[in-house]
Amino acid sequence: MRPWFAVGLLVFSLASGPIHAQSLRPGGALLLGRVIADSTKRPVAGAEVLIPSVSGRAITDSLGRFRIEGVPSGRRGLRVNKIGYAPLRTAVEFSTGDTVELEIGMSGSADELDAVEIVAAQNSSNRLMEFERRRATGTGSYLTAEDIRQKTRGRLSEALRSVSGVNLITGSTGGTYLVGARSARHGGTCFTAVMLDGVWVYDGDRTQTPFNVNSIIPDDIAAVEYYRGLSNTPVELQGVRNSCGALVIWTK
Repeated sequence: MRPWFAVGLLVFSLASGPIHAQSLRPGGALLLGRVIADSTKRPVAGAEVLIPSVSGRAITDSLGRFRIEGVPSGRRGLRVNKIGYAPLRTAVEFSTGDTVELEIGMSGSADELDAVEIVAAQNSSNRLMEFERRRATGTGSYLTAEDIRQKTRGRLSEALRSVSGVNLITGSTGGTYLVGARSARHGGTCFTAVMLDGVWVYDGDRTQTPFNVNSIIPDDIAAVEYYRGLSNTPVELQGVRNSCGALVIWTK
């Protein structure tokens, strides 16, 4: 079992009792946790905990606890949403058979619910404004939710194959991975960096597990950006290790 760690807060122990749970894949990792308010340290009930890349979802109980079973291995983006609190986004590394335990602190105030709902809507819109701003430059390739719906039969790779310059390979375990050019500099296959909802889930580091593009359900995707190489990747998406391009996925 992995040691406890917190997202900005102290560790804790889970009490026994029922927790809203979802099971994703037999033999995957187990995610346990609790969501609390930063200011009062009280549990936050009814918070939505999401792992968008695998459609993992749980709702916290009256003690702020949640449980998601069978999370596939790899670095996964994690989102926590609750009306009245600032949305939280981070990334967590999972390995098959491990138990990852988190305490997550949320900040914000629910004093004026109507105002909070407006802010939340603006935040969601702002995320896709980044997509629209970059699409207007014409430097990459872009797919909307409707494009993906028309070009896929349940796998994101089917929609990606329609994009010019995309190269996909199938791994030994059946996963499908986006790759750039092969070169001696990269020692073989150069996997494309992948960003999910503003978080790098694979940034080209060879110690990381490459991102299986079919690990995310197409119906959960709002938009996709693809940049085939460093030369046409926007500056804000460039990194020291993602020279084989970048795939940016926005979920609904």
